[in-house]
Amino acid sequence: MPEPHGYHHAVVLDQPLVLTSGQTWQSRATLATDPQPDLAEETRMAVANAITALAGGGSGAASLASLDLFVVDLRPDDLAQVYRGMGRAARDLGFGAVATTILGVSALAVPDARVEVKATGAATNGAAR
Repeated sequence: MPEPHGYHHAVVLDQPLVLTSGQTWQSRATLATDPQPDLAEETRMAVANAITALAGGGSGAASLASLDLFVVDLRPDDLAQVYRGMGRAARDLGFGAVATTILGVSALAVPDARVEVKATGAATNGAAR
């Protein structure tokens, strides 16, 4: 396999899984007040929201196993910004390389969002909810 770019090709977990979907840059705090950020910041915020969702299920940054990022109208030039946002999230939240897939899509269910994140983590409390 080729050398990965800051991620792993596969992860094996021995605990129950916590699965998230549909995480964008928006949150209750940003929904009505903040303008849409640039792509790097939108990516960072969407990943952070996915980690928050994992934590709600008994997982979190320390037990993050994989990230799937869906990016609207993804172009090769956008990848550097997406990677920058993922790197900032990893630094801010304390996780390392994880299995990652970045997919270009034509649209997302959340109007105006450019990035949506699906995350998988291990349930550290012994049971998924």
